[in-house]
Amino acid sequence: LLFHASYDHYHANAELAKGEVASSLEASLELRSTEGIRKSGLLVEEGERCSYAVEGNLDAKDATVSMWVKPKNWSASDLRYHHFFQVFSKDPKCRISLYVPGNGTIALYMAFGDRGSADFRTFRVGAPVAWKIDEWHKLDASWTATRMRVYVDGKLGGELDLPNIEFPSFEKQTFEVCTPWPGTDSRTHRRGDLTVADEVKIYRGTLTSGQIASDYAGDKAA
Repeated sequence: LLFHASYDHYHANAELAKGEVASSLEASLELRSTEGIRKSGLLVEEGERCSYAVEGNLDAKDATVSMWVKPKNWSASDLRYHHFFQVFSKDPKCRISLYVPGNGTIALYMAFGDRGSADFRTFRVGAPVAWKIDEWHKLDASWTATRMRVYVDGKLGGELDLPNIEFPSFEKQTFEVCTPWPGTDSRTHRRGDLTVADEVKIYRGTLTSGQIASDYAGDKAA
């Protein structure tokens, strides 16, 4: 385990981190106390950003990202985009996202290179979801150079073989957790769509399906 933010102490900083513990979100969560899956959760409000340093906290070559999410004021039937985890590098250009891409699925998505260029490549694995407002769901996304998987509520939703991908280190970058859409409102994006997050964990290496199912059951029973 490289990183764990429980949000149980009314701040967005991590309780455990092999890198920096500090979040870019400095607001006190006590003033917006939000029920979490265990105790309290993280609500990032419109116009805010919650990010953490990658270095030490995420090994992009071989990783599992685990988190609970709850739509605050949207549902999957709205067919809009909602991002839960994202890391991006400009050089070399690479993006890894765990998100709802406005089509009734949850997806783990990777993009390499410049869009429109000859070397632009994307990989995506997804699972159908029918989430409603105020429903908690657990997401686990894992990847290596040769395979990517996404789990929903402790169960494998989809997997895809990869062609021995070479990932950048992202070590000078940050990763974001449930940051609302910062742009202009449109049919597919809305600045006011908010998501509560809880129990965000990042592991070096890919957890087994058994470990993911056990963690889900443990959190549900807590």
